Amino acid sequence: MGHDAMEIGSRMLFSIAMLAAVAIAALAPEAFAGSPPQAAMSSSVNSVLIYSNGMAYVSSIGTFEAPGTGALALRRANFSTSAILGTIRATAPEASAYWMKRYSDKRTVAEKSERYLTYYELLNTSYGKTVTMKADGAEIAGTLLWTDGGRTGVKTADGKIVITTPDRIDIGDVQTKKTDEINLTSYENGLEIYMSSRKKGSQAVSLSYLTNGVDWNPAYNLEIAGTAIKGSGNLTAFAEVANNADEEWMDVAMRLAVGSPYFIEGNGYSATQNYRNYALEQRDYAAFAPESSGGAPSFSGELVGTQYIYTLSTPVSMKKGETANFVLFDSGAEYERDNLWEGYGAVQQILRVKNNAGKPFAPGVMRVFEDGTFAGEAAIAYTGEKREVEVKYAALPQITVKKESNQTTYRQMGKNRETIYSVSMKVESSALEAKPLTLRDYMASGDRTELLRSSIPAKRLADNRLEWDLDVPSGANITVTYEYMVTNLNYY
Repeated sequence: MGHDAMEIGSRMLFSIAMLAAVAIAALAPEAFAGSPPQAAMSSSVNSVLIYSNGMAYVSSIGTFEAPGTGALALRRANFSTSAILGTIRATAPEASAYWMKRYSDKRTVAEKSERYLTYYELLNTSYGKTVTMKADGAEIAGTLLWTDGGRTGVKTADGKIVITTPDRIDIGDVQTKKTDEINLTSYENGLEIYMSSRKKGSQAVSLSYLTNGVDWNPAYNLEIAGTAIKGSGNLTAFAEVANNADEEWMDVAMRLAVGSPYFIEGNGYSATQNYRNYALEQRDYAAFAPESSGGAPSFSGELVGTQYIYTLSTPVSMKKGETANFVLFDSGAEYERDNLWEGYGAVQQILRVKNNAGKPFAPGVMRVFEDGTFAGEAAIAYTGEKREVEVKYAALPQITVKKESNQTTYRQMGKNRETIYSVSMKVESSALEAKPLTLRDYMASGDRTELLRSSIPAKRLADNRLEWDLDVPSGANITVTYEYMVTNLNYY
């Protein structure tokens, strides 16, 4: 490139940079050229949409007083430190926001307090002065020299120094009160929003933002009766909500999302133990609904896009750091009992519960109560409507399974390698009655995995899993064997 061409290119780049700078200055001159007049903004949270990973979408409404038209810096004191700055949106009918920042103002206040002097402080003001002491029934007058540990020393008129523990000391006109002064330092952490106002006077403003430190965890109580293999019970779903988002919620509309979008910023926080059980304590119902509602708050639900959203019927108030428990819904539940062994460990008692609630089960904990007694709990995955979830809630020590796996054959077929495995699973029962048992085992992975034979017919599942359905009699000893082949292809 010639010298002239390079010079022309440099001029073009300089012109583009100047145009960009002018455009930025035109959009927000006050942000860089000086501080515009300030105005205090008040706001309060009016709605929260809580996701299941420690994040929430918060909406807040407020007001401010614009001193005139043009640039204006709104200051929202004590704004939530958990709000993610890049997600904050500020909108007003008669003003436009063009940038915002967090601020932290250091404030020092001198606090004064008046108090009476202590015994020793009174004596300190009298050093070198004449005092009269009464000790051992006699009065001693002299100049106060010192005091320590209840003993006092004075120098009398004849030059003697008397050290004694006085019963009484008479001192002259001295200071009896003192004013203490301390400097108290605090920090006001807030949000500053730079806006261009199109009118003077009072205006409304709304803020919305993503925040972390808010969480909700679902839990399900399944009440069943009897020992039948199949039956129906009652399922109550709860939502435990934690407000660790550094802001108060007063009469806010609450929504809970089953699932969540992806978040690049923000992390979830665990809930605190400041627990209020709104669902079970009748005295707390008044915090949600007016007296005319005639009952406790309830949730309604609907599918919004790909997420199922629960909406609480009445506003709720929660303090910072508080955790509350809400009833989501009650539903009947069909279940089937079984016992399950999954390749290792103990045999587990399970319930296969069908979701007939008309809404999905969010991932959470399902607790099983048999005839009113807690029997165990298990983590469950997301379960859609009409789907079935396995609740592995307790061990079954009366049945044990011992597995042995051996590599029986290895051979090279051209560039490919074939390996045959032999597996034995020994089932022993000490139960007093027959028990159903589902065995699941995992075959090794390769480019190709084939089941060659099984002593009992097996069901092939995804991820190289095999499943056997057994009926194990009392005192039984059953052995299930199978063989499979793994082929690994060599492409080089």
